[in-house]
Amino acid sequence: NSTSPTRFSIHDYTAAPVGYVKFKISFNGGTNGVYNFSLGDGATFSDNNAMPTVQIFAGIRWTLGASNAITYNVLNSTTYGTTGISNPTTLFTQGTSNVYEVEVYANNTTSTANYTRSGTAYTINSGTWDLWVNGTRVGTSLARGGMANNVNFDSFAFNHQSNVTAPGTIYIDDMEYSNTLPQFIALNGIMDEAAWGSALATSTGGPTPGFGASHAINAVYCVGDATHLYFGLAGNVQNGNRILLFIDSRSGGYNDGSFSRTSAPASATA
Repeated sequence: NSTSPTRFSIHDYTAAPVGYVKFKISFNGGTNGVYNFSLGDGATFSDNNAMPTVQIFAGIRWTLGASNAITYNVLNSTTYGTTGISNPTTLFTQGTSNVYEVEVYANNTTSTANYTRSGTAYTINSGTWDLWVNGTRVGTSLARGGMANNVNFDSFAFNHQSNVTAPGTIYIDDMEYSNTLPQFIALNGIMDEAAWGSALATSTGGPTPGFGASHAINAVYCVGDATHLYFGLAGNVQNGNRILLFIDSRSGGYNDGSFSRTSAPASATA
């Protein structure tokens, strides 16, 4: 009913004004069910009361209809509507074989924020969010819900909040969430992106480089996302020389310097 909804939520993780949520969802067997996804902060993410829009930063609503139809809307301030989204009546269809990958990238800071997806950088305006479905961005810099700007969020929920005769069922899987946005790494020889994080190892306290004058490896970095693995070697290499990065991906590792290659060059033999 309208005051005691059926809900699944993950709440009170480390709060931040940016972040993302990813999940897979499918719908089946309903003709008048109404389901919501809400990202925000507030007591109703952990109790059994109706979800007020003032606690929601990003909101999606799916309304199930006859003949497996679904209409979806997004929350704009206090009202759900279709402003800014693509294909509101045809994007989703009921059926357990129709599995949709939904991604929400949110920025509730007072300035723009960047994120990377599949190696491409995107910008979200202040106090807005992006919506992706099955690899396509269907909403860009969408208006936030009733939550004030520059406020942290730390919870998300799925709920059914209507007492109806044929609500149907939703199936949710593969949820992923973070209080940071995935960052883009530019391969331009300059390692100044925060996404690199802390070095795996540095030369601090180590011996003087033995590669000759003006040759040094000062730090090693590694960071990955869903589609890419990045390695960064901080230091200096003179023109004409190279650094060889070897990745030991063999189960159990190698036990000789030829790396099990019968025709290994002399420099790589044990």
